[in-house]
This record gives sequence, structure tokens and C-alpha cells, in this order.
Amino acid sequence: MEIPEDRTKLPGFARAFIEGYLALLMTLDLPKSAGELAETALTSFVRKDAAVDGSSAILVRELQPALQEADRMAEQRIAAGKKVLQLKLGERWTLAHKEAGYSHGTLEMPKSLKGRARLLNKMGELLIKNAHWENKDLEVTGALFLASAEALSKAVAAVEAHGVVHKGLVKERDDAARQLRHRLRTLKSEVSQVLSKDDLRWGTLGVESPAEARAKRGARAQQKKLAAEANGPKVPAEKLEAAHRTLEAARIKFEKARALAERSEIAASAAKKRAVTAGDAVARLEAAYLALGGVVPLTSNETRGLSVTSEDSALVA
Repeated sequence: MEIPEDRTKLPGFARAFIEGYLALLMTLDLPKSAGELAETALTSFVRKDAAVDGSSAILVRELQPALQEADRMAEQRIAAGKKVLQLKLGERWTLAHKEAGYSHGTLEMPKSLKGRARLLNKMGELLIKNAHWENKDLEVTGALFLASAEALSKAVAAVEAHGVVHKGLVKERDDAARQLRHRLRTLKSEVSQVLSKDDLRWGTLGVESPAEARAKRGARAQQKKLAAEANGPKVPAEKLEAAHRTLEAARIKFEKARALAERSEIAASAAKKRAVTAGDAVARLEAAYLALGGVVPLTSNETRGLSVTSEDSALVA
């Protein structure tokens, strides 16, 4: 029995398993309390899972749209305020711009939400101190800028606070899921003590019997093994090429030894022994090359043109 790791599949699996367990109580000697504890764990998980989903919905439907709108308005006011202030303070950044909130030697739009809120607030304070700089047609006024800064700050704070609450709900949900899985494993352990591994009543729980599950795992393992054997070993091309070079060198050595054995009149047996040894080396290298995936014909000493007599074999041995 494999309990789903996917939390979306866990409630359905648990409900079927628990209902099956309670049904088996009618005919089997099983502890009722274990089933009741599992039911409680399932109810807790479902409730806490719904709380997380509800929290996510609030973030998506309410808090994020409010934050996006507050930030859109903030960027719009900063862009308009920058044009008005440049007429008073200059096109390039100077120390005078620092009082307006541009404190990092640049007039670029701040990249962070909190940075934009701070800039708006500073601009608003400067416009209130210099009311004659305000441009009501462009909605560049101290009051509007301070209001936008406050709206953006509140929207950011709301999302951050909700994030803390949401994190806590997720932890509670995950703890409930672990507890539910623990209760399900307990139920399985209880059933395993009264049902054999091939008992058909495992189906009452909505799961395969242990024997059936083991057979399926074995079949999958066999299929995987056959597929791996069919695909063959994956050998790097450079390794295969090196084996081929070694094999060719052994073949050349064998040909030289065979030629020497054929024309030698003195110590013919010793020459033939060297040729046979060289031929055996070629055979071994051919086998190794084939194992790596190379394609060569396997040949014996005899088919290479070197006949081996019983006397020769004794010498080689």
C-alpha cells in the first residue's frame, strides 16, 4: 500500500481506506479506536487544507490586486513628480535631489515597492514645504503624494502580514497531513495482523493486496531489466575507439608471429607457440570489443590460418 504524497489525492484515498476499515470491523477482530482516530485525523486535515486554500484565495482576489493598483498609482505619481522637480532642481542628480528622496546618486525609479513608497513620501514632504512647486493639473501635490505613499505602504504591509499568517496555516496543514498518514499506516498494520497477504478483502480498503502489489512490482522490475538489456550498454565513443586501436595492434602482432612461425625452420615449435599466444590475445580483445558494442567477427586461431596440433597445444599449455 502506497499512501499518496500528493496532498490533493490524500483525502480521497484516506476516506476510502477508513470506510473500508470500519466495514471490516463487522467481521474481523480489529480495534475500533484506530479507525476513529484516523477519522479525526482526516477531518482535521480537510479543515486545515481548506483554510490554506481560503488564505490563498484572499491573497489572489484581494491583497495582490490592491497592491498592484497602489504600485501602479505610485509609479505614475513618481514619474509626474520627477518632471516637475527637474524643472526646479535640475535634470541631473545633485545634493538638492536628496531632499526629494533620490538619495543614491540617480533619478531612476526605485526597484523595490518599499523604495517607491519612501520616494513618494519624501517627494510629498518636499512639495508641502514648497507649495508653489505643486502642479494641480498634473496632480503633483504634497497631499496626493503622501496619500499614495501611505496606500502603497499599507498594501505592502497587508501582503507581508498575510504571508506570515499563510505560512502558519501551511505548517498546520502539513502537520495534519503527516498525522493522517501516520494513522493510515497504523490501520494497515492492524489489518496486516488479521488478513493474509493474498486475501481478497484487502480490496475493501480500496487497495491491492500485498501479494498483488508485490507481483506487479516484480513485473515492472523485469520489464525494466529487459528494456535495459535491449538498449545495451552506453559506452563513450572514445572508449570504443581506444579498444579498437588496441585490437588492431594485437592483430598486427599476431600476423607477424604467424608469418615468422610459417617460415621458421629452427625452433619452429617456439615460434608457433608465440603465434598461438598472440592469436589468443586477439580473441580476448575481440570479445572485449564486442562487449563494448563494437562489431567484429569472432575468429579462432584455426580460422586465422594457424593450425594447432596436439603437440603445439601441449607447448602452449
